[in-house]
Amino acid sequence: MKNKTVILLFASAFLFTSCQALFVAFVGIRPMEQFDRGKYEAFIDKLPKNVPFTSIVGSVEQSLAVIEFDTAKQAQHNLYQPIQILYFRGEKLVSYHVNCMAPAKGFGLNWNYDGRFEVFPPKSPLNCDSININLAQYQRVYPEITGDEDYIIIVYWTNVLPKVSRSAIKTVFNNLEEFNQVGNCRIYLINDDQFLIDNMNEKSSTNS
Repeated sequence: MKNKTVILLFASAFLFTSCQALFVAFVGIRPMEQFDRGKYEAFIDKLPKNVPFTSIVGSVEQSLAVIEFDTAKQAQHNLYQPIQILYFRGEKLVSYHVNCMAPAKGFGLNWNYDGRFEVFPPKSPLNCDSININLAQYQRVYPEITGDEDYIIIVYWTNVLPKVSRSAIKTVFNNLEEFNQVGNCRIYLINDDQFLIDNMNEKSSTNS
């Protein structure tokens, strides 16, 4: 019963942000009451080893800082989402994907909808010129993000949604391999479990 309550609270949180596609796929939710280092490491260990990446465990404070990058309502809605894929070329954001922009496919999300990942960099479902974020902002929040590669790719993922997270990461990896871009990119996988769990706990306290 407790796990079911947590699932419903989490689903409600994303209904509030109008993430209908994610709600359709919510059967893939894994209830979590606190950050689990073992689950985090197990997820990372199971990822393909053909593309190098740097893994980061994000804090609640870091996630809150990112949400404030752009104060526009729609921008904050996107920055709040649990699964995001951002491509930067130099300082400039050139491709941006969030779970809400990927339609449901079976029990997951179709990141390649409309052939988005059939080119490099992938076609962005969002107009990047209208979003006031840049790489320097992320580097100030996450000091691990460095490098002078042509592209810096940031993927937010969570063990609360392991299947959808894994499909997002594999989509990025496969796209890099297909277009021979592995050596031109540096990838950062940022786990945002702590932020999501904190939000679930806050909603649980509010509704109790």
